[in-house]
Amino acid sequence: GGGSVGLGFPMVAYRCLRWTGICFLAAGCLLIFHGNSILAVQKTSSIRLTSMTSEPQAQEYLSKSINKSVDAELDKWPAGHNASDDVSALWILPGKSGADGVLDDNLEFSGIGYPPNPLKLQELSLCDTAQHTHIEGWGLTCPNDITCVKCIDPEQRALIEQLTNRFTKSGRSALNSVFESEDERVKEMKIEGRLIIKVLQKADISSWQKDHCITRNRTAFANKTLVIPLDQESEKVSQDAGFFTMSSKWCRGLKMEEESVRWALQMIVAAEILQHGISVLWSPALWIWHGPIVRYLGRLVEHRDILGLPSPNSTIEGQMDPQFAYVASNQRTRIFFKTVAGALIVMNGSHERYWDAMIRYFKFRQITIRLLPRRFISPLLLGKNACADN
Repeated sequence: GGGSVGLGFPMVAYRCLRWTGICFLAAGCLLIFHGNSILAVQKTSSIRLTSMTSEPQAQEYLSKSINKSVDAELDKWPAGHNASDDVSALWILPGKSGADGVLDDNLEFSGIGYPPNPLKLQELSLCDTAQHTHIEGWGLTCPNDITCVKCIDPEQRALIEQLTNRFTKSGRSALNSVFESEDERVKEMKIEGRLIIKVLQKADISSWQKDHCITRNRTAFANKTLVIPLDQESEKVSQDAGFFTMSSKWCRGLKMEEESVRWALQMIVAAEILQHGISVLWSPALWIWHGPIVRYLGRLVEHRDILGLPSPNSTIEGQMDPQFAYVASNQRTRIFFKTVAGALIVMNGSHERYWDAMIRYFKFRQITIRLLPRRFISPLLLGKNACADN
């Protein structure tokens, strides 16, 4: 009996070793096959990557991928304007056609925690120091009123109240009459979904009438620009130049000498235009743009809500220059700008501080902002303050 057991153990051990070897061999074969597959994929990817970055085919690929209208639009720029180096940033993959801001427009998906409606002054509580640790930085404190209203300079408060009340009473109708026009250009503007807004006053008329600012760029610029004239003379100049023009009857007699009040007017009009699903660009009155500006900015704003410029110097409060912004029309920006326009009463004469306080307000942190380098904007202008040149 013992001998049979002794002979059986070596046999069992042999069989175990044999099957173990077979298993290791099979595993080795699988590893070799998998490794070759990975190398094949890496090799294929490397070939594709090379063809996309260094091979001549890359040029053909990029030229097909990039919107061909860029070249066409650049050809329309003034003769002798060498923008090839300045506009390298314009060579970007094309975004969605039509109006901006369609991405993540539904607050059910992207607006968790975002205010569902414009905020009132009581909800904003801009002078609640317990809620806003940066409150002293924006230049207004009001210990006995979290809305700030009681601490606003009476004259400044009266200017804004008169402006907002007048716009509500008749200014909105003047704006809507532009959008309800049967002008084919208005229909095209609505389809494109982008618009430049300008405030024009009598002091700017002589500059606007210069040939190099109006005639040379009239068609491309005027077809994308809404002028908000502050007097009858400015209204006539704008209409004669072919711009979309609001009636000035509603605002005649208002005190609009202060820059902050004219900026407030732009915010009110911008908030209304955004409700129409149209993206808005505002900038200084004497910044005359090349026609393609809104199309370029419309591509850059994808995945963003607001494009802006950094503050040019330390005299402007905040990180973003309030004199320039391109705003995509979407649910977030419509709520945000209705809030901005509705709370202008607490601006207190400083639109720079007010703008900075609003874009940094904690309930609007989902607003995405992209600051563009000023060297990008320069070639898109006929010249910063070109119309003011003597």
